[in-house]
Amino acid sequence: MSKLALVINQNREEGTVQAIDLLGENKIEGKNVVLKPNFNTADPAPGSTDIITLRSLIVKLKEMGAKSITLAERSGPLDTRKCMEEKGIFELAEELDFQIINLAEVGVEEYIQLDQRIVTGKMDFYLPKFFMGQNVLLKLVA
Repeated sequence: MSKLALVINQNREEGTVQAIDLLGENKIEGKNVVLKPNFNTADPAPGSTDIITLRSLIVKLKEMGAKSITLAERSGPLDTRKCMEEKGIFELAEELDFQIINLAEVGVEEYIQLDQRIVTGKMDFYLPKFFMGQNVLLKLVA
């Protein structure tokens, strides 16, 4: 069963930590974590995942013993690399020691075609093969 933590806090750093702490379990220790932010633009939240939220989450995941952290993203309509540069993601990765995969630069052979019609009756979609071997995948929306 999935858990959800909802926190109302004007301070994104505190709110991020509070939400994780409310979950009460550490399923991160020793695992590879992939973060999938929402970088549609380089604009502040809600147009894009907030850099303070992202920083707080990565610091907390490291404190929880994550084996590795990788940020994987493909932006649109902006160029993904440009968006990450404008948001300061490469500097953040260097500072906090996490990996980045620009999914826009990954070749089509690195994707797996999944038949979504089985579940929803809609079209097929593609999932990066990289996601398949990871222990934890977190999708960020704020």
